[in-house]
Amino acid sequence: MASTTLEDQLQRKLERSHAKKEAKAKEARLLKHEDEVRMIEQKKFEKEMEREDMKIADDVANFTSAELENHANIFLSTYESLVEGRKLRAEKLVIGEKKAKLAKVPNPFRDWRCNGCNKTNTVAPGTKKKKKKKKKAAEDSDSDSDSDSDDGKDKTLEPITRCYYCGVSHTYIPRGKRGAMVLAANALEATYIGLDGDEWTHRKGWIKSSKLSNWHGVTADDEDDRASGAVLKIDLPNNNLKGELPSQLFKLKTLTHLLLDQNEIMGAIPEEIANLTELRFLDIGGCQLTGPIPIDLCHSLPNLKTLALAGNKISGTIPDSLSKMESLRSLWLQDNKICGAIPPLGALDEIHQIDLSNNSIGGDLPYDINGCRELERFDVSNNFLTGKLPGAFARLSNITDLNLSSNTLQGPITMVTELNKLCYLNVSHNKFDGKLPNLESLFFLAEVRLNDNHFGGPLPDSVTTLENMTILEVQDNYMTGDVPIGLKKLKQLTKIDLTNNKFDRYSLAECRISLEKHLPNCVRNI
Repeated sequence: MASTTLEDQLQRKLERSHAKKEAKAKEARLLKHEDEVRMIEQKKFEKEMEREDMKIADDVANFTSAELENHANIFLSTYESLVEGRKLRAEKLVIGEKKAKLAKVPNPFRDWRCNGCNKTNTVAPGTKKKKKKKKKAAEDSDSDSDSDSDDGKDKTLEPITRCYYCGVSHTYIPRGKRGAMVLAANALEATYIGLDGDEWTHRKGWIKSSKLSNWHGVTADDEDDRASGAVLKIDLPNNNLKGELPSQLFKLKTLTHLLLDQNEIMGAIPEEIANLTELRFLDIGGCQLTGPIPIDLCHSLPNLKTLALAGNKISGTIPDSLSKMESLRSLWLQDNKICGAIPPLGALDEIHQIDLSNNSIGGDLPYDINGCRELERFDVSNNFLTGKLPGAFARLSNITDLNLSSNTLQGPITMVTELNKLCYLNVSHNKFDGKLPNLESLFFLAEVRLNDNHFGGPLPDSVTTLENMTILEVQDNYMTGDVPIGLKKLKQLTKIDLTNNKFDRYSLAECRISLEKHLPNCVRNI
């Protein structure tokens, strides 16, 4: 029995061994067959390719020279476009590294359009949608209501850094209020980086705070859920801002106030400033701006009330389109390098102040200035203005400060007697001539500077009726006759200068004695 069992076991082992060998042999035969089939198919494919090549060769042989040249040009243009595309893609990748700093805000939408290649991206590689766990049907009604409310909320994505197609980094802007806040935050962050924000004197809240209204100098409409999220005001005067104004700053189209005066801002005024169509107050005075005033600045900002660019190095002429800024109330362009003539001002019927002093402006005074009915202050001193004082100035019924000093203006100044609200009159260092008019109607006149001109005739007695007079300078003229003895009545007078004229000696001596008694501080220059 034992020997029989052993023989059976050996027999089964032999059978299993033969079965394995047959299986392996069968598998080898199948693989060999597959290789043979593959080789046959490869040979067929090669023969077909040869036939195609022969066909193409025959077609090419039949082509004319013009057709060959046309095909060559198509090939070259295709190749060049591929090379240009690769170069452009490489440049965009370099630029994208800088822009990547701004791409910190998640995009709440699944699809977005690339600004570089204009292609629509779905979820970019590496981004995942935050999924919410499904709740069981056995939960109570409270949990069901909670899940319904959660489904209505915005589902966010992890930050997307590059376009799937061109690889350019972008800042992805959602729609609506959140999009406005994201755009504003990115523009302000670019401003912070471009103007050396780490060196600012005051930078509390910048970059760190998620609420824009907490950033120093920024006023934004983000107080509650109903707010628009728009940035309304940037007020950073004398804050050690350095560098050129970044173009991203002018994407804040809701800005109404941009106040950056007394800083170290340099370069030209960007043309993108015309995008700020809601701007009402612009002050970049006391900086280091150069270049001309952009034409679009005057043409595209109809709501601007204050334009202050004083104390820079701005050159060129004042654009004629200034006359289209009908809402303008204050124009401060003094202390620059502006040249050319003063453009027409008659359409500025709401303007209150114009200061163009200390420039290189030439030509005549504007003859249509009578259209500036609300004008209170007009200063064009230290320029190269010529010609006579237009009669239109007599219609400036609200003017209180008129400064025409240090030019080469000439002729009489009789029209100033119509300016009943005038307080400060300075026409010194010109070539005005003729007799001084009767100033009796100018009751509010406090300072009168008529020195260094060609005035002749006597000093009118009407001067003694100006009880608010504090300064009277008529030196270096050709004035004659007697000095009014009634000057002693001017109790507010602190300075009077009558030197280098042709007044009568005895009347000068009498005036001096009278003033020594009543106004001893005013007798130095008589």
